[in-house]
Amino acid sequence: MILYTYQSSHTVFPPEEQDFTSYEMLEIPGGQLMCEKNGEDYIICRLLATDPNMYLNPKYTPGQKFKP
Repeated sequence: MILYTYQSSHTVFPPEEQDFTSYEMLEIPGGQLMCEKNGEDYIICRLLATDPNMYLNPKYTPGQKFKP
C-alpha cells in the first residue's frame, strides 16, 4: 500500500502510542477538531471538515485555544 500525504512519517506513523494520548476529537457544527488538552483549554491541532469555508474561519486555526 502506498500512502501519499504532505505530512511527515512521524505524524502518520507515530513511534509511540503515548504520542496521541493527549489528543481528543471534538465535534463542532460541520466537522471535527483534533485538539491537544492543555489544562482546561484545548489547543487546535487539526480541522477535519468537508466545507472549505470552515478552513477560512480564524476561530479554527491550528494553534488557537478552543473551549467546547
